[in-house]
Amino acid sequence: MREHNRPATPPRIDHEDRLRALRRLLVEAAWHYRKRPQVGKALADRQDAQPAEAVAIAWSAQRRLHRTWTRLEARSKRRTIIAAAAARELSGFCWAITRIE
Repeated sequence: MREHNRPATPPRIDHEDRLRALRRLLVEAAWHYRKRPQVGKALADRQDAQPAEAVAIAWSAQRRLHRTWTRLEARSKRRTIIAAAAARELSGFCWAITRIE
């Protein structure tokens, strides 16, 4: 006799689950743009092995997303709304980096 405390097949991850996870990842990453952009030693070491075009896009993203965060915060928007707006812009920068040849 088989125990029924576990499903016979593992749960499937469908398209909606992947999109939800991606959205959550982008929003969590967007919270890091509150701080002023700077290149520390650890970041400089990581960027040494990367293509120059990707580093330029990443720096542009740092500056723009921080500026977006500070502007929206100055307009007294809620931080969760600001994080969602920054996440939308961050997705565009991620797409731009994938287009590098």
